[in-house]
Amino acid sequence: MGGTLLTVPLLVSLVLEIWPKPANWADWCVLAALGLLIDLGLLSSAWPFRNSAAVWPAGLGGFPKMMMANVALYGYLVVKPIGGVGYDLRPKLRDLKIGLREFLFYAPVVLSLGFLLGFLHWEGLFAKPAQFPAAWFFTFFFVALPEEVFFRGLLQNLFERDFARVRALWTASCIFGLSHFNK
Repeated sequence: MGGTLLTVPLLVSLVLEIWPKPANWADWCVLAALGLLIDLGLLSSAWPFRNSAAVWPAGLGGFPKMMMANVALYGYLVVKPIGGVGYDLRPKLRDLKIGLREFLFYAPVVLSLGFLLGFLHWEGLFAKPAQFPAAWFFTFFFVALPEEVFFRGLLQNLFERDFARVRALWTASCIFGLSHFNK
């Protein structure tokens, strides 16, 4: 399975190099293949040390997701550049204000729905204060950032080349939701 980690980036680069026209069937095949590799857990066995806490810290199951997001970014920023990916990791005060505002609006709704639907439940434990920054860091870099880059930066970007902006947003959002359906 380790060979897959070498083969996938090479195949993605080859496909995008051979078919350079923007937003064609090759782009959809590349993104579908990368998305399915992650969503179906096909790369989880690529890490021989994944269950050994002595060698690799527990909880880094998001590493394949981050790696495939990097493959996609390499493909669409270097091999076959597309504009409008729209991500910049330089923090700005404006971004912090928007994020905090949206969190304050969104959190009560999501938490209420999560508990009402039984998706969330109280474990009766409080995390140690030192665990919060580590959990935030892990979630941001290994879950949220790769998903946003894939679904918003790449998938929605390519949909906008064929659909109106609102339709592209809804389509990418539905695919994002469906990708989490089995979780």
